[in-house]
Amino acid sequence: MGEPEWFPRFHHWPLTGTDGAQSAFYSFVDGATLDGLGIISLLRRGYPVILAFVNTQEALGGTSPYFATEEVTAGLARLFGLTRPIDALNDQSIQVFPTEQFFPLRDALLPAKADGKAAYFMDRYTILQPNPFDIPRIRVTTK
Repeated sequence: MGEPEWFPRFHHWPLTGTDGAQSAFYSFVDGATLDGLGIISLLRRGYPVILAFVNTQEALGGTSPYFATEEVTAGLARLFGLTRPIDALNDQSIQVFPTEQFFPLRDALLPAKADGKAAYFMDRYTILQPNPFDIPRIRVTTK
């Protein structure tokens, strides 16, 4: 793409047992490009209910390759394994939910915005096993 490398990238080896181990190439960021919404942190802490408020400079329904995927901010779409063309700069997977669970979310948000209503959606999401953050399945109990 001819763009500069924005994020530092380094080769790393495991902390133990480095005899013959291959290095892995990781990007290093402050978290904003990985999960600026904080959803992964809350999942790792085991919260069974999460309210996520998505505030971005890209309007819902936008098409900019720098900010949106599938017309919804890339920060949200990447949790479902959907990436943007610009993600080549930071291609570390953050997928924790099945891709097919993204589309009902998108398909509820876009018409609400188009009708001038509050864009919100509630659902239960499956945590993929395995996932890049070792987040276990969260057991949700209801009364």
